[in-house]
Amino acid sequence: TEVTAHASFSSDIPGIHGDANDEPPTDPGKSARVAFYITTWYFLNAIFAIINKRTLQIFPHPWLLSWVQIAVGAGFVLCTWRLRLIPPPDVEWNWKTFALLAPPSVLHLIAHCTACASYAFGTVSFMQVV
Repeated sequence: TEVTAHASFSSDIPGIHGDANDEPPTDPGKSARVAFYITTWYFLNAIFAIINKRTLQIFPHPWLLSWVQIAVGAGFVLCTWRLRLIPPPDVEWNWKTFALLAPPSVLHLIAHCTACASYAFGTVSFMQVV
């Protein structure tokens, strides 16, 4: 059996060409920014987890809490798009776009709801690790 490699890889993503001779990124601060964003996300995620845990001690309805959080987040995004504070994505909204976005959206919804519910049943530190 003969295995052949096809060099016909092409991508519409800028900077992805499959060539080993691509030039390195020209922005020297990009790594520092990415590290800052990841650190900030982790810190804010820990605060979010603690607030959820405290909220669930007072309001013991994790599924309702998570759905309200998703609804408020979606409303916030729609308002920022409508007010042009953040430009909306420049895509053609049709059934094909919906079909492409639906699976990751549903998986994100499931992950968020189960994560919020898990804070009602265990410690924050354990849930952060898991």
